Amino acid sequence: MDDGVHCYDPDGTLIGRLNVPETVSDIAFGGAEHNRLFITAETSLYSVVMGITGTHPTGPGRRRRLDG
Repeated sequence: MDDGVHCYDPDGTLIGRLNVPETVSDIAFGGAEHNRLFITAETSLYSVVMGITGTHPTGPGRRRRLDG
């Protein structure tokens, strides 16, 4: 998106937006407590510590990675 990361309520209402100085390509939660939002952009990686915990990588809609 050219204008940052859009944050929506489950009913589709726009809650707010995280402004990023570049076009965003992807986002993911990570870190030891899953409260760090990683934002990849055209030439940079941004990281924001959030006041919430993101979805676990093997949470709803995700498949567990098979090793081997």
